[in-house]
Amino acid sequence: MIDLHCHSIFSDGEFTPSELLNKAQELNLNYFAITDHNNCFAYENIDSSHFNGKLIKGVEIVTSFEGHIIEILGYGIDIHEINNWSRQNEKKEYEYAKRICDRLYDIFEEKNISYTKEKDIKERIPQEDPTGWIKLYIYQDLLKYTMNEKIIGAEILASYANFNKKGLNNPYSLLFLNEGTRFPTLREVVELIHRSKGLCFLAHLYQYNVGNHIEFLNRILKEVRLDGIETYHSSFTRQQILEINQYADNHNLYKSGGSDYHGKLKPGIKLGLDLQIKDDLITPWIDKIIG
Repeated sequence: MIDLHCHSIFSDGEFTPSELLNKAQELNLNYFAITDHNNCFAYENIDSSHFNGKLIKGVEIVTSFEGHIIEILGYGIDIHEINNWSRQNEKKEYEYAKRICDRLYDIFEEKNISYTKEKDIKERIPQEDPTGWIKLYIYQDLLKYTMNEKIIGAEILASYANFNKKGLNNPYSLLFLNEGTRFPTLREVVELIHRSKGLCFLAHLYQYNVGNHIEFLNRILKEVRLDGIETYHSSFTRQQILEINQYADNHNLYKSGGSDYHGKLKPGIKLGLDLQIKDDLITPWIDKIIG
């Protein structure tokens, strides 16, 4: 069995890389990847000697396409190339986190949304994953005030994932931040992963706020050369899994899959997936990156 999509403390996950490997070992996973957002820091000092399966070097990079925030998974990458790129963007990311804080607080004031007014909050933003930290802090703070559900919407506040995808990144939400210009372009991300000797996969297609997902995917593939698609994900329905697997077959695209496990941040998601993804899903391409 495999799980090629999860997050450690080096982005927005609960557990250290070693703790994740222990969990993967307990589940007897044969292939496993840690895919933190925009960095491969988890792999710099990792000890995988206690994991009997194959640890695949992975990353999940946030980008935008047609104004929509989307994510690209890279497998078999040169971690030094990705981490050098990530460190070059650290200062810019820290300043952006401060701007997010200001923008959201302006929205809260305008829409009479309740929140905790802390004067020193921007001074406490950590350098590591600053944007993720401030978003999570603000989300958890909003939950303290039950009246916010009526203004913002119960669905948006139902989970941190919904807060991001159906709130901050949804043009129809009053919390919309229009973050598209913050991220590198889709072409830049694909070129970065390919330059670092990795394979590119589109992550969790059906989570994006687009009308027709297949038409959206068609437009992406006209723009860039992807190697594959994530065809199994914890958020997909059975019908979506059938549809996207058939699409991959028809377009000669590699397939991948994973839980998108974060720990307590997404409490309903289990490492390894209840779907139990079999090794043969990645047989057509796995030797290209570990052979």
